[in-house]
Formats: sequence, C-alpha cells, structure tokens
Amino acid sequence: MRQYWLGQGRPKKLATLISTSKEVHTKVLTEIDSKAGDVGLKLKPSKCVSLLFDGTKFCSCGITLSGGTTKTILDGPTKFLGKLIGVSAHATKSASGKAMFARFSDLIQKVDSLPLRPEYQVWIYRNYVLSIIRFHLTVDSVGPSTINKMENLATKYLKRWLCLPRSATRVILNYPGVCCPSVRSISKQCKLSLLANISSSSDLMIKELALQVDLSSNFLQINSSHQELLNEARAQLDSIPTARKLYTASKHLAISRELTLCKEKLDTLSVQCKFESSAVLEADSKLWNRLLLGFHPGQLSFVLRASSDTLPTPLNLRRWHIQTGATCSLCLSPRPTCHHVLNGCPVALQQGRFTFRHDAVLLCLMSELQACLDNVEIFADLDGKRASDSPPATIPPAVLVCSHRPDIVIYNAEMKSVVLLELTCPFNSRADLSAARERKQEKPEYLQIIAELDRLGFVSHYHTVEIGCLGHYLTETVTSMKRVSNLSFSKTKALLDRAAAVAITSSQRIFYAHPCGLRARLGLDVLPLPTTPSTKEQVCWTTEKGDN
Repeated sequence: MRQYWLGQGRPKKLATLISTSKEVHTKVLTEIDSKAGDVGLKLKPSKCVSLLFDGTKFCSCGITLSGGTTKTILDGPTKFLGKLIGVSAHATKSASGKAMFARFSDLIQKVDSLPLRPEYQVWIYRNYVLSIIRFHLTVDSVGPSTINKMENLATKYLKRWLCLPRSATRVILNYPGVCCPSVRSISKQCKLSLLANISSSSDLMIKELALQVDLSSNFLQINSSHQELLNEARAQLDSIPTARKLYTASKHLAISRELTLCKEKLDTLSVQCKFESSAVLEADSKLWNRLLLGFHPGQLSFVLRASSDTLPTPLNLRRWHIQTGATCSLCLSPRPTCHHVLNGCPVALQQGRFTFRHDAVLLCLMSELQACLDNVEIFADLDGKRASDSPPATIPPAVLVCSHRPDIVIYNAEMKSVVLLELTCPFNSRADLSAARERKQEKPEYLQIIAELDRLGFVSHYHTVEIGCLGHYLTETVTSMKRVSNLSFSKTKALLDRAAAVAITSSQRIFYAHPCGLRARLGLDVLPLPTTPSTKEQVCWTTEKGDN
C-alpha cells in the first residue's frame, strides 16, 4: 500500500493529501493545481513534501507536476503544524535538536549584543528567550544531548552577564525561584503539560489516541519519569483531576524534586553551600525577582555572589591563587569570609560601617512611616530626628525620661499611644533573622519601658523589624510592620521592599569600602570570557569541576 501526504509551505495555505497509488496521487494533485488557479492560488511543488511507504520501508519518490517536482521526506525532516517530522525517530530527533539549538543560540546571542545592563539581559532571557522555546520543547522530539548543550550555552552567557567566577556552581543560576530556571526544568514542565492535557482531555478522539499511542516511546521523547510524576500527582488529587489541576500538582512535585537535587549538590560543596540559606528565603519571598529591574548596576551579581561566598574576599583570593595572604586587612582575622566582611568584622563595627547600613535603612523606614501615618509624631535615633538632642532621646521627655533610645518611636498625643520599633540588620539567613528577632523581643530594657508606659496610662506597643544584609525579611516582620503602618499586606511588603533595596545598596558599599573590595570595583576578580572559545575552552567555562 502506498501513502502520500502533501503540505504547502505556509500554515494558512496548508493541504494534506493521502492516497493509495502514485498515479491517483498525481492525478488529484494536477486537478488541485488547475482548480487553485481559478481562485488565485498557486501550487508550488518546491515547497511540498511527499512520502512513499510500500508497506515495509520508505522509498524516495517525488511527484512530478507542471511546476516542478516535489521534495521527498528522505531528503530531510519537514515542519508540519509547528513540529519537525522525519522519516524515522532518530532523524526527527536529530533535526529537531539542531534546529532548536540554532534558534536558542541566535536568541541568546541577540540578547548578549543588546546595549543593556546585565540585569536587563537576565530579565529578557528569563521572560523572553525561555518563553519562546517552550512551544518547541513541547511539540518537538529533543534528545538530552541537545538540552545539555543549551544548558551549557545559557550558563556561559549568564555567568558572563553576572560576572560569576569560573568556580561558581550552576545551582546559583538554576535554583528554583532564585535567578533563571534551567532549560532542563522548562523541558520537564512542557512535557508534563502535554501529558496532563492528553490524559485529562474530555475529547473522545484524544482519549482513544492516548490509549493507542505509547507516550513513553522514543519518538515522542517523553520520559517514563514524567508519567510517574503525573500518576503520583493524580493520586494526590481528591476530586476528578482536570488538566490544569493535574499539571499544577505534577509541576509542584517536579520542583520539589529539583530542589532536593540542588540541595544535594550544595551539600557536596564546602564554600558555596552557604548559598542555600539565602536561596530558601528568595524562593519563599521572591524579593530579588521583584527588585530585579530596580537594581543598580552590578547589584544582582553582588547579591548572588555574596550569598554564595564567591566575592573576592581575602580567603577566596588565596583560594583562587591570586594572592598569598588570607587575613582581613582591618582586624587580621584568619578567615575573612563574606559573612565576616558584611556583618562580623569587629573593626568595621567600631568604625561605624555596619551602623551606616542600619541608619540608612532606619531613615528609609521613618520616611515611609511619615508618608502613611497622620496625626502622629515620629522620632528616630538619627541626628536631627530625635525627640531631644540634649540628652539624646527618641521618647519625648514629656512622656517618659529614660536613657534607652528605641530606633523609632511613634507618638500619638490625641490617642495617648506610643509605639516602639527596633530595627536589626543581621546576616541574610533564616536562622540569623529569627535569632535577631527573638533577641530583640526579649530585651529587658524595652520590656521595662513598655511596662512603665502602661503604668503611666499610655497604650504602648513594641515591635521589631529584621532586614537582612542582602534584603530578605521574614513573614513575621511583615506582620509587625503591618500593625505599625496600618497598611494592607501588599503595601506593607512594598514598603519593606524599598527598605530592603537600601540594605542591599548599603551592603554593597560596605564591601566596596573594604580593602578587598577594590578588586571588585575594578573588575579584576573575574577574568573575561573568551570571545570565540574553542570547544575545550567552552567546556572549561561551563563545567562544574571547579566548584568549591
């Protein structure tokens, strides 16, 4: 039996013809050609593809018409309804992989050539380039080697844009919810979406097709693990699963497993394992993603490198064989990590470097509270912002005379209420933020002030606000700030986001003011990527063998 199909180039002028003999096929095509001319259309054999199957194998045979001879599918795969189709699964997969990698490479090189800041290039890659390839990853059969090539290419350019060192692990870029999802995770989501739509469709023809077609076959390139994820998600759903519910549940399962793999990878690293503490906060709050387009130049690179301890600290410079010594230039500490430079150096604390960040965030919070609160007086422990300068006090002397100065005091004379607010800028981890909150809330000095105010007949409240050195804050901080500002939850988060941006900028200035930050200011800590690397060099730049 012989079967042919014919497709014209543009989808809006597409036709498919199946027949049982070459003679009948040629006759029907000749008649179509003559009828098409009557309505202003033209059949172009050079844009048509024919397929001949004799029952055992495919044969090379073109159809000769008046305008020329059609191509045969044995010459190479053809595109049909957005999907590349070849004479065999191997040919289809090979052609699809080459076409997808070429398109992905052109897109990412186009983004790289744009005269934009790296933060904007990362945003375009995440929201534009990855969105374009989603359709092709869904309909095309792409092998794992192509996915790996795309992953390596994306890693190369992302490291270049973000000025990450060679030893930076790929987890920094692809940790779920932090920077950019990996191509592998996007491919998995696309296949899960296809499976969910097919298995949960209410169309009888699609259901019948799903029973007849082996969805785990090599031709469709759907891994059996995807089907297992889908079955596990279906078992978790109580009601009858729709395509959306099934896809959402399976996607959450896939993300949780990817998180497990990322954590296992970070556990094998001795230095960059610190990235997990900030990555967990970012995955929950999406703070850096909200601030991405508002970052100052180089700030996205700074927060990623600071959270993974890949900034050019003296310890890292010795590890990278750039210098021989590894002591802090200020306090001579033998282990000057990023935590030490940003939060732990005692000399920097005495010099007021950490106080500079605290006061900058405090001034931002005070300005935000003044903008949203009426009929109150707001005092802060800043020059010119206190209730009294001699002696210095943030609580009005007419209310209470004491030697302690809370960071912010909100006084409402009409309502006879006093709100005390204490700010802390600890290191950027959930443990440090929680410890700072507990320590401040149990501080006996402020508890005594609250008790004394209550005795004097004032309505008093005491709240703490914790904003990490890289901007993250806890949900409890949002709740405390919401009670103080009387704003909605979303507006309170926006208020804290502006304070978090100030904290990030201040931390960046603290690092640049440190003697080891000179290399970062001059861009000497990361060597530039070669413009035209060889295959060996390209592997060197994208491999994870150099992970610390």
